[in-house]
This record gives sequence, C-alpha cells and structure tokens, in this order.
Amino acid sequence: MLRPATPLAIIFFLAFVLLLLSTISTPIIKAIPLGSYQGYDFGVFGWCNGDDCEGPRIGYTTGEKDCMAKSLLSFITVHI
Repeated sequence: MLRPATPLAIIFFLAFVLLLLSTISTPIIKAIPLGSYQGYDFGVFGWCNGDDCEGPRIGYTTGEKDCMAKSLLSFITVHI
C-alpha cells in the first residue's frame, strides 16, 4: 500500500529531472536547446550557432545580435 507521501515524492523527483534537463541544456549538451532563433540554439548558460558556442557562463553576450537578444527576453525567462 502507498504511503501518503509517495505521490508527492514522485512529483518532486519529476520536477528535479525537468530542472536538471533545463540546466544542462545548450551549450553543455547541444542536443537539448531551450529555444532556437535564426539558426542559434539557446540554453540557460549560453548559445550555439552550429559548432560555434558561447559559454557555459552566466549571462548572454551577443554583441551585434542585439535584436536577437531582445527577442529572447520574451522567449526565455530564467529565475534565480
């Protein structure tokens, strides 16, 4: 028989797995981007354009791609 805390433990484990997947997204594992825009793949700690990756580090530096960064503000929201 299930104990009362078992469903909550399962929900917490699933939440942990989803958090882990989003954290190890692009550029750490290129196959898991959180979003794509004009050929760029974005993750929590950076972005990749093909094999050229920026990161992993905190914050985006896009240089001349400012319109791309502004578009991402509404696309990716990271809460700290």
